[in-house]
Amino acid sequence: MEVNFVKMPPILSSKNISAWDQITITNEPIKSKLLMFRAACRYASWIMDNFSDKNKPFHVFAGIGNNGGDALVLADTLNNNGNETEASIVNFSDQRSEDFKHYYDELIKTKITIRDIHSSSDFPEIVHQVYIVLKGAHSALDTSDGLVYFNSNGNSGMATGGSDDLLTGLIASFIAQTKNLEASVIYALYIFDYAVVIALDTCGMHGLIPTRINESSGLTMATTL
Repeated sequence: MEVNFVKMPPILSSKNISAWDQITITNEPIKSKLLMFRAACRYASWIMDNFSDKNKPFHVFAGIGNNGGDALVLADTLNNNGNETEASIVNFSDQRSEDFKHYYDELIKTKITIRDIHSSSDFPEIVHQVYIVLKGAHSALDTSDGLVYFNSNGNSGMATGGSDDLLTGLIASFIAQTKNLEASVIYALYIFDYAVVIALDTCGMHGLIPTRINESSGLTMATTL
């Protein structure tokens, strides 16, 4: 499987991103809701440029924090573009952020189907091509063709809170570069799992936090891609 990658910019930590958001909000200045709207519209534009078939349906899954607000704006924008769009809200708590609630109130005014998910039984059946990643001490990828890839690297430190965000970011960045979904997930899993092994060697299990894995993922990419 031959895939070409471009040189990637440094991967920012959640702390870095939060700081840049606050700098932008304070110095531009701009309200957080408008910054969220702007970011989601840029992402929607990329999707529409790269997946221009308006017959392609989209199903957007959103948490209930500010990232979930981005997802709701994305769903609304794709719907306005003419794509059939659904939105599922994953309610992992009852603490919805204020910006999320603002865009949720806006979305329910549209004709988009909105589903509230409170347990695993609430998840919708998805019949389109789906790739399922099982992230654990060792990770597995189940493809839409029924193939299963298993990565024997990794350790229990992969359950560290926030590490799932790192893996999601890696997958998304590879997809953006290659537009090859299967290859992107495979490479992201390999980079992430190997980065966890490196991080464990340098800081130990008790010091294995997402920031350390993030730093190790950059080193892993520099030496393998």
